[in-house]
Amino acid sequence: MQQFFIPPFKSTGETADRLGWLVLLRWLMVLGQAAIIGLGTQLLFIPLRLAPWMLLSTFILGGVNAAMCKSLYKSSKGEWRELELLGILLLDIVQFLLLMAITQGLQNPFYPLIFVYVTLSAVLLPMSYGWSYLTVVGAGIYVMNPVVYIFNDQDTYVRTSALVSWSIQMFVIIANWGIAAAVARHRLRYQKRWERL
Repeated sequence: MQQFFIPPFKSTGETADRLGWLVLLRWLMVLGQAAIIGLGTQLLFIPLRLAPWMLLSTFILGGVNAAMCKSLYKSSKGEWRELELLGILLLDIVQFLLLMAITQGLQNPFYPLIFVYVTLSAVLLPMSYGWSYLTVVGAGIYVMNPVVYIFNDQDTYVRTSALVSWSIQMFVIIANWGIAAAVARHRLRYQKRWERL
């Protein structure tokens, strides 16, 4: 049972270690989401009709996390682990954007947490997968503008203001990602130099 909740800390590679730490962070995220959904429905700032769907997405995230934790106890190639890492981070961001879309969208007070996801992807993912991740983030943010209006039962159309808003957000997100990726690469370079000494 422990293999589903606690990842191994003596892994076979750096990517597996990163996945192990990500699994621990995701357990905190799953518990936090469940607590916020419970508290939000009690304080009536999350509509009761949305709570089951939000809990379902949280349980799916927890199930995937348990399966990922179990898979870390088996040996696997580094390239496959990198794809697993990309898949897990993509699942996280899609689930996050979905929850934002059905609960006030860009006006949700938890929306700035997107920078945590982007920073994690910059630090954990290889550069080649980073652009795929940013493409999904950009598409999700762009789609979220009209989705907010649809869920609020208002007629809408794609406006220039939504495109300008999206462009500004993507500029800030890509700048954040670039700085975090540069810092992570420099740290890795210095770590390798230190290990050679």
